[in-house]
Amino acid sequence: MKKFLLVLVLMMFSVSAWAECLTYDYAELNDMSLVEIQKAYTDNSIGLVSAMEGSTMAIKINDQELRDKYELREKVCSDQGEKIKRVWGKNFPDVEIKSLE
Repeated sequence: MKKFLLVLVLMMFSVSAWAECLTYDYAELNDMSLVEIQKAYTDNSIGLVSAMEGSTMAIKINDQELRDKYELREKVCSDQGEKIKRVWGKNFPDVEIKSLE
């Protein structure tokens, strides 16, 4: 029963983690203002941390399927973060890359 409740909580948590890690193509990122790209980077960072936390919880409850899902989200968020940083550095070279938090 305890494992079931934890999996249920993780499933609800996973929806929010996925929603926070949006994907953009380069054209969308190039059209963003500094504030928009900072927001995208911040949201992406939150999504990455959420996915890492979910993966850690999946390891604790020994659920390989759930762990695989979170690890995929980690990869998507990580790749997206690198893309955002490349565009940010190109379009706003004088502004330090950091989250809004």
